[in-house]
Amino acid sequence: FNVPNPITIGTIYHPFASFGGVGMTLALIIATLWVAKTRPLRRIAGMSLLPSLVNISSPIMIGWPVMLNPILLVPFLIAPLVNMTIAWAAIRLRLMPPSVYTIPTTTPGPLAAFLGTNGNWVSLLVAILCLAISVLIYIPFVRLAETINLESAKVGGHHD
Repeated sequence: FNVPNPITIGTIYHPFASFGGVGMTLALIIATLWVAKTRPLRRIAGMSLLPSLVNISSPIMIGWPVMLNPILLVPFLIAPLVNMTIAWAAIRLRLMPPSVYTIPTTTPGPLAAFLGTNGNWVSLLVAILCLAISVLIYIPFVRLAETINLESAKVGGHHD
């Protein structure tokens, strides 16, 4: 708890707001696997899950596609901000210590928070809570994007 700067990019962004890569793409993958009805989206999410566990987001970013998708831009920006706010509040309320150890970027999601705080269980619970909230943030946008994709496929006469 007694660190000179408890709130930094290393204490709240990497351990709590970048699971699966930039934009909490692990939450996007989980939300897609949970609510998507079309086989191509579920297949892309399934193939992207393993790389996403080690914070490689390229498969889902290109396969969904997330890049230049205005619908997915909203949760892509909001989910990390919400997670950083939760982590900031937990550190400020002294529920958990800040992450003070440098953890490799490829450390799987909530494990980065746990290891960065020297094995603090509250940080692991906060990280899991952040992931769950991010999935809930992504779900309505995944449904909307899937509906729009289906409608555009019907209009265009082909399936993507």
